[in-house]
Amino acid sequence: MLIVSPAWCDSIRFEDPTRPLEYRDAEQKKVKLTLQAIFNKPEGKKAIINGRLLKNGDLVHGARVVEIHDKYVIYEWNGRQGRLTLRDSIKLSESK
Repeated sequence: MLIVSPAWCDSIRFEDPTRPLEYRDAEQKKVKLTLQAIFNKPEGKKAIINGRLLKNGDLVHGARVVEIHDKYVIYEWNGRQGRLTLRDSIKLSESK
């Protein structure tokens, strides 16, 4: 016979084994998407977002990559579209 204390149950979070891998609930931390690079490959354009190499249709933190352009990426999250833009490079000069 197993007796479970209510206080003990509150400290454990049970996961749903049928939940999709990319699922995020409201309690989970919000994630900022950062576009780091875009590549023109023979098989199509690829983008690095949050350190992951992605192509059209791939998921990153629940957002789906819709289109990869030369300087920006269109993504869809919760039925809404957004745009990630590459930042211009900054030229630094050495101080003397």
